Amino acid sequence: MHPSAAAVMMILLGTVSADEVVVPLKQVPAPVLNAVKKRFPKAQIKQATRVVEAGVTTYEIELDRNGMYIEVALTPAGVITEIRREITEKDLPRAVTKTLATKYPKAEIDDICAIYVVEKGVERLLQYEVDLVTADNRELELVVSPAGEVLEETQTNKK
Repeated sequence: MHPSAAAVMMILLGTVSADEVVVPLKQVPAPVLNAVKKRFPKAQIKQATRVVEAGVTTYEIELDRNGMYIEVALTPAGVITEIRREITEKDLPRAVTKTLATKYPKAEIDDICAIYVVEKGVERLLQYEVDLVTADNRELELVVSPAGEVLEETQTNKK
């Protein structure tokens, strides 16, 4: 696995604690902002966060594009390493919607994000994160592969 992909996986899986600080946009390195504006020219930058994990600094830039949330992780040199993009249920592949309907019948989906890792400028869909409320009122956060396999299920409340 590429070193940046390993770092992204550690972040996604929460195996490393991070120091996160919201920073004013004027303090974000120009290469970071330029890369985000180039990749998402029609999106509005909402917030920037500097993240330091295991001595490695990245920037997470939050965007709004037509009411949809996007978060981009970049190196200080402006290299995009991860993209989290809010999507709608209709954007999910059939395998994922089938799994959700089968394993969580009558669940109400709150949020869906598609997670992409970026290596050498190539975006690769890694997984989906789905927040839903089950028919028995449990709030769950799911990590689902593009093939529809539930990789992780976390209950966020106990009603």
